Amino acid sequence: MQDYVWLGIATLISSFGIGFSLLQQIQNVFLSANSTSSPLSQHVRNLVTIVEHTSNIAFVTDKELRIAWVNVAFTKITGYTLKDVEGKTPYEILGNTSHPHPAAVSILQACVAGKAIRIEILNLKKNGGDLWVDTDIQPILDSNDQIKGFIQIGVDITSRKQMLHRMEEQAEELHRLANVARFTSNGVLITDLTGKIQWFNPAAPIVLYKSPETLFKYTLPDVWACFSEVYRAALFEAMYS
Repeated sequence: MQDYVWLGIATLISSFGIGFSLLQQIQNVFLSANSTSSPLSQHVRNLVTIVEHTSNIAFVTDKELRIAWVNVAFTKITGYTLKDVEGKTPYEILGNTSHPHPAAVSILQACVAGKAIRIEILNLKKNGGDLWVDTDIQPILDSNDQIKGFIQIGVDITSRKQMLHRMEEQAEELHRLANVARFTSNGVLITDLTGKIQWFNPAAPIVLYKSPETLFKYTLPDVWACFSEVYRAALFEAMYS
């Protein structure tokens, strides 16, 4: 178990941009720790604590992608403990077997080839809820550059994905409303906060008896003044009754 964790720490530091020399030092510590009985330095122990308590999902697998270790955030975010997932693949635990996400195939292909990959993937939490993760997967190498396993560092981007989805839905709704406004026989105007007309549909110039060229010069009070007093009263009542 210990060998997975130390190389996983080294890979994590590399992915966050800390200098390669420090990464190499930590890898050397790992290698010497596996070949001798010398204790690990406090510095490396501190790094382990960082990974254990980072707010990002982190877990380590063997080369067959069977989970060997997870951090606190993994359990907090996914709902799964190490006991739940140990010896199983991430896809078995987090994947939607009914509707596999295309990214799962890309991840498997990269791991089989022994390559790193960064990708966004839709997972499922233990409670069945969606979990979008921006995940960075790095191979763990031994002293002979042979793959011993993989470490995955994931950022929960579910809220961002949900916000983008809502924005897409709103854009579609606005597109539908724009089509309705464009083709209705009623006049439709869009103004800025000062009342200056910014857009109007083809029916507006007809209803207001104004040319399209001059309508942009008008403000909402100007348009309102175009109607007779009786018509304004009827329109006001229709709008606010």
